[in-house]
Amino acid sequence: MTEDKGQHPLVLRERAVLALTAGHSQALSALLQDMVRARCPLEEKYQEVDVTKVLRENVAAKVQPNEGLVTISRAFNILEKYGRNLLSEHKPKFWRAVKFNNPVFKTTVDGIN
Repeated sequence: MTEDKGQHPLVLRERAVLALTAGHSQALSALLQDMVRARCPLEEKYQEVDVTKVLRENVAAKVQPNEGLVTISRAFNILEKYGRNLLSEHKPKFWRAVKFNNPVFKTTVDGIN
């Protein structure tokens, strides 16, 4: 559990939502980094994704555990880029929708369990 209430993931999440809706991208970026660094159980930090299950299944599915971690990291990085671009006020025209048949999406994101 985090010691500082201001650094608790739920508080950081609320601040991030406010920064996002107000269009403060620099503040949002800093808050997202704080959320990643927050020391707390995975279940508290990641409420929408069962990270424990994702880690367990994807690391077990690979011969080398590091390979599973690299796969998960790439998939989450792609999802973060999608999220940032879709939520951006000034999104490039090719970021206006998610194309699930996109080869990068299919091989990277669909590749995790």
